Amino acid sequence: MIIPEFIIFSFIESLLDYVKKDIRDNTDKTKTIIYYLFNDTKFQNFDFYKSALEFLTREADHPRQIQVRMGFDSSRASLPTIHITLPSERSGQQGLGLDEGYEDNEVDITEGKESPIYIRTYDCQYSLILTSENVLEITLLYNLLKGLLISSLDILELNGLRNIKLSGQDMQLSENIVPVNVFARGLMLDFFYEVFVKKLLPNNLINHLTFQGTPLGENSVII
Repeated sequence: MIIPEFIIFSFIESLLDYVKKDIRDNTDKTKTIIYYLFNDTKFQNFDFYKSALEFLTREADHPRQIQVRMGFDSSRASLPTIHITLPSERSGQQGLGLDEGYEDNEVDITEGKESPIYIRTYDCQYSLILTSENVLEITLLYNLLKGLLISSLDILELNGLRNIKLSGQDMQLSENIVPVNVFARGLMLDFFYEVFVKKLLPNNLINHLTFQGTPLGENSVII
């Protein structure tokens, strides 16, 4: 069964690991993906490429090391964090009945049972909520993730997340949850996915036939 938040969580961590390895393994930094994304991108005194290089090469014990969280972790809101949340999920376009028949039934010859496969489609939106005390850090992380996702959407498609669309917005977090000096921006992933589940109570296979009446011979006449 596809569980989107697990796929997204593992994928985001893999993307960050890839970028860090890309920086570490390339002696020519102009060949790295962050150079491609942020070369010559500056805002006042903030150099996006140099900041991304420092941001992504922080040691594991660095107090502001970027981390990924399942759900919103308010204890890390002031630190550079990617929180994966689910704002909405709703039923998608469905086939007749329970979409039975599009997948082969599961057959157990030994037990004499057959289980139809039911399919349900869901349209959903997942949010990558980016938080930090530094607004430029948020801007850097937002655009880094957006660029990395665009360049690798085919991988998410292969994992069952279909027709992905990206969008974003600044977010106002409740002061009861996080300090007022925390900045937040959401990177939204809209897509659909399918759930395949076999019927809970299987059907019995036909294992014999019973005929009633007298068999007709070759010379019998049907009236």
